[in-house]
Amino acid sequence: ALRPLDPQVCCAIGFDGLSVIPASAEGSQCLSQVQVTKCGGPVITLLLNLLDKSLSDILAEKKSCAFNSGNEERNDDNPYRAVSHSSKSNAASAAFISSEDSSKKCFDLLQSYLNSGVFASLHEHLAIVAELRCGQNSTDNDNETEQQLVATARCLFSCTRTLFESEILTRSPSGKLYLALILKQLGRGDRSGYQASIRRPSSAHINNLLVYVADNVSEIITGAYTGDLEFAMDGVLTIQSIFECSKRISDDSSDAKAATTSFGKKLSDVSHKLLKEHWPEETKMNKSNVGKLLTLFLEHSTDRMSSLTSLVNDVLLELPHTEKCKGPVENYPTCSSSSFGSYYTVVISYLWKQLVKLFDCDTKNPSVAKKMFETLAELIDFLQSLFDLTRENECLAKKAILLQQLKFGSKFIETFVAKAIPFFQVHFDQHQDTIFELIRRMQKNCRQMYAIIAHGKREKDANLAKEGPRAKKSLELFIHKVKSLLKKNRCMTAMWTKTLTAKDIDGSALSDEEGTTQSDDSDAGSEEEEEEEVKVKDEEEEEDDSESDDEED
Repeated sequence: ALRPLDPQVCCAIGFDGLSVIPASAEGSQCLSQVQVTKCGGPVITLLLNLLDKSLSDILAEKKSCAFNSGNEERNDDNPYRAVSHSSKSNAASAAFISSEDSSKKCFDLLQSYLNSGVFASLHEHLAIVAELRCGQNSTDNDNETEQQLVATARCLFSCTRTLFESEILTRSPSGKLYLALILKQLGRGDRSGYQASIRRPSSAHINNLLVYVADNVSEIITGAYTGDLEFAMDGVLTIQSIFECSKRISDDSSDAKAATTSFGKKLSDVSHKLLKEHWPEETKMNKSNVGKLLTLFLEHSTDRMSSLTSLVNDVLLELPHTEKCKGPVENYPTCSSSSFGSYYTVVISYLWKQLVKLFDCDTKNPSVAKKMFETLAELIDFLQSLFDLTRENECLAKKAILLQQLKFGSKFIETFVAKAIPFFQVHFDQHQDTIFELIRRMQKNCRQMYAIIAHGKREKDANLAKEGPRAKKSLELFIHKVKSLLKKNRCMTAMWTKTLTAKDIDGSALSDEEGTTQSDDSDAGSEEEEEEEVKVKDEEEEEDDSESDDEED
């Protein structure tokens, strides 16, 4: 068998013979002036893979050793004999020394890579790949050249992620020093080697260097079209690792927080652009790619409410207007019948998260109350729109989607009860009509959840049945808390009880036989047959009654 290559072999990446630019050109400033027509190849790919493995081995966290209590090492049968703890302390000391030796070996290898200009060579390869894919000569690339560039870029992305995902380089002052030196080469192409005498780098300095790497990666995956979604996801994960690295090294200063936020924004923008990209028909879209992009887009969006509004109104609600609900949606080609579940799950989960975030402020302040009521109304309407999608389109009412409705619908109601009801109590006198209207809108969502619970029982769906008790508990709690709110404010006349007919998830009334079977299956039929209604205004009782009857019929 062939002997594995020594990690020191990776130093060859920085040699002039494997450089993508002439030895006379130094620094990123000269890259634009150098004519390069190719990048990568079998040798550089082999070395980059070896570098990635070597970095993974030396930067991986070592698990702590398990120590014996001392009794396991006895040679006698007397458990009461006094035992010296020296063996345990010696084992701990040995583990500490082993950890120090491991760190020393790690930093020694990084030092040899720095002195050989390995990370500067990575910078040059990143810059050249970006230039050849997205620069002036990018249109001249044939399919073979494009595949070679993509293969090289993926190796570079993997090496970069390994560096930025390691906590060894962000946990200690020594680690941060090495991280700054690596970034000096990787971000700027500076070939100066290890310098022990330099000042300890600040968070702002490291973040500034991270910007260069993030810009290169972003340009490679978004600067020119690629039909390879896996390749694009590699780049997105690399930018995410840069964001996480920035979070770990940043202090509490405003500049550091702003830098981290800027990486989050870049991550959101890149994810959003890829979601609107046209991918080949054979591309499989699922939660690992489309779902991940949606999560990153919403999680780091600077205006999450606007992003949610766009995804609900311009994406999910547009899918039923395509032929047989198959898609794709015109403005978001990644949304189709195959990826609908990923879109739906992420959007409904972030509706709940946005509701939680809405109350992370001084809710007693009257000046912010009006805006909070408006936002709360939007979130409730969005939830209703998502429920209506499955109610009005049978082809979208899959078991997995109904399960997400119960799961996050329950969370939404629980948060509404815990946060919104106390908020209503504070501002009841000034916003009574608005509060009644919001409660009435929430009741529509509650009715649909009752229908889903009943559907799960009829279909004997184990997952829906498992989620059912929590959903029913949240629905009951909602009724009780609303009653309590109205009682405290002497508005019990605004609530009345009505009998509801059993309905399917599409809103159609069930036959008497189906309704009877449903009631026999569980003693929870009362919640599905009766519900407390809140009138918006006492003087509009007759109008509301007629509207409610129309809805039930």
